[in-house]
Amino acid sequence: CYSELSDSVYIEILNTPNQPLIWTDDYFCEGSPIELYTKFIPGASYYWEGPNDFYSEEQNPIIFPSDTLAEGVYRLTVSIDGCYSSSSEALTVKIERKPETPEITGILDPLCISYDDSSVELCLNNQHAEHMYTWYHNESGTELAYSKEDCILIEEFDIYQDGNNGFYVVSSYKGCKSDASPLFYLEMNVIPENIANAGEDMEYCNDAELYL
Repeated sequence: CYSELSDSVYIEILNTPNQPLIWTDDYFCEGSPIELYTKFIPGASYYWEGPNDFYSEEQNPIIFPSDTLAEGVYRLTVSIDGCYSSSSEALTVKIERKPETPEITGILDPLCISYDDSSVELCLNNQHAEHMYTWYHNESGTELAYSKEDCILIEEFDIYQDGNNGFYVVSSYKGCKSDASPLFYLEMNVIPENIANAGEDMEYCNDAELYL
């Protein structure tokens, strides 16, 4: 004995999304934003996973600020209407460490900058041969030098103020910059424009007390 036919059931076969393509830059400087990319897929949801328990459902997530814990392998899975793609190929993110913070050394004695032959040398305590160093005058913001050398010689003093002047250095390597060095202060003085006045000429007896 057979029953009557049941109501019709319609089955829709949905396509599985293609494996997503993901990309990023060759490397990132420590502290800079990490940007991950994939193509826009209409109607898709995005599921990113990575190091240090990273997870995001944005199409193009940004990790900021970055640190060395963010270095490693990232993958992406997408879904459309409940159907999931296979995971993307592994994407390796590389973090370039921040260069060591420079430290300036130099003379600590006051310097008279009014003479034509006045000069002063400032040096680094921790110079690295492959790094570039940018030197700055703090009060004016002027860039003084951009060099691999561990010392600079200052012979022109037009931008400097009478009194304490601060200097700092930033190291760069592979496009990544260090923190600015601690300020190094140097006292620079100019000869006063007013001529010293000892007073009027005076005459005294040879046995008198003389006060100036």
